[in-house]
Amino acid sequence: MSVPFFASLIHRLATEWQILFYAATCTSLLTMTVAVASFTSEIAFMSAISPTSSSRACKAIGAVRVPMDFPGDVLSVPFHLLENSKI
Repeated sequence: MSVPFFASLIHRLATEWQILFYAATCTSLLTMTVAVASFTSEIAFMSAISPTSSSRACKAIGAVRVPMDFPGDVLSVPFHLLENSKI
């Protein structure tokens, strides 16, 4: 009488672990997808404002380039306007 009970218990635990494994796999894949999608825009922005960027440089001393919507368009902004907020 105890053998069928243990067999059904083992089968139920194996099924639950399999579902847990699938859930962990899907969660990991979604997390990686979101991380890649968010860091891609960060990398694109940082490469656009880097000093080695192909866009024209700011002529003013102490100015930072901020890319605009169209490729090659750049807005020169004084450095002190881009500091961290004191809030």
